[in-house]
Order: sequence, then structure tokens, then C-alpha cells
Amino acid sequence: MMSDPRGDRRRPFKRIFISTGEVSGDLQGSFLVKALHQQAITRGLELEIVALGGQRMERAGVARLIIRRRSVRWV
Repeated sequence: MMSDPRGDRRRPFKRIFISTGEVSGDLQGSFLVKALHQQAITRGLELEIVALGGQRMERAGVARLIIRRRSVRWV
């Protein structure tokens, strides 16, 4: 189990990273974030989600978000 960076050992702590690459991934990622938060509450876990995504994931409640601002073009 990952050590809790806050030093709080009362509840198990989990950190998850999610990376999305386009708008549909941002949408699906937001659903996943919401579901993971619900499961964490049900199981009594402290959960931190760090993500590479967009506004939907931000609204879903990720702890730290790296927002993709520009479109990436593949050659």
C-alpha cells in the first residue's frame, strides 16, 4: 500500500493517475472518476485522482488536473 503523504493513517490511502487524449476520453474519464469516488466512499478509502484531461474530468472532481489546452495533430 502506498504511504499517505499527509501522514494520516486512519483510513487507507490510494492515488490514481488517469490520462485521456481526446474529448471522448475526457467524457469517459469523468464517468470513471465519479464511479471511483463513489466506490471509495462506500469502502471507506481516502482517494486522490490525478489526471491529464479536460474540463469534464475537472468537474468530476480530480484532485490535481493537467489540462490539455491544444489539439495534438498526428502526422
